[in-house]
Amino acid sequence: MRKIYEELNLSQAIELNSINKDLDRLEYAANRLAIVFKVPVVEIYKREVEDIFALDNELNKLESLPIAAKLKDKIKIGGKWFKVDYNVSKLTAGQFIDIQHFASTDPAKNVHKILASVIRPIGGWWGLGKVEEYNGDNHEEISNHLLEHMTILQAYPITLFFCQILNNSLKDIQTYSLNQLRELERKLQETNLQKNGDGLQP
Repeated sequence: MRKIYEELNLSQAIELNSINKDLDRLEYAANRLAIVFKVPVVEIYKREVEDIFALDNELNKLESLPIAAKLKDKIKIGGKWFKVDYNVSKLTAGQFIDIQHFASTDPAKNVHKILASVIRPIGGWWGLGKVEEYNGDNHEEISNHLLEHMTILQAYPITLFFCQILNNSLKDIQTYSLNQLRELERKLQETNLQKNGDGLQP
């Protein structure tokens, strides 16, 4: 089942995560397995209950395990080549704003949109052409392509990398901002500002 699971595309992965957890156990398991095996749920109900639960338990284990996949600078997705921008310090403001926007509004459902903010198309054959500049105008087109063609195996290492890096980056930004505030407070105290009716004056 591992290979089948890792080859799910992002659309199927999002659908898998979106199943109502309030369903009874059998219905919940059957709906999940229908997505994984790409069959109507009625086909899953033809199996024995014990078999359905065993397969769902196996799926649960797969979901909790890390996926062994290496980070790649270039990646072929649905017949098209893309470059992944791993250097966070070189992301454009547009990329960073888009990442923050989609990450703040249900990142699990927006993973394809987040990834489309750091994955840029490469022109030419075999990924040897020029890497396109980031352009917010074609973001939706790229994110839809990733949604339908990018597999869990391809997405996992990139998503994990950016979750860790961006989390650390946001902490660094917060620390930097606090340090800047303290420095400003120190300078204000040094200049011995006095408050009067017109506001702060040195």
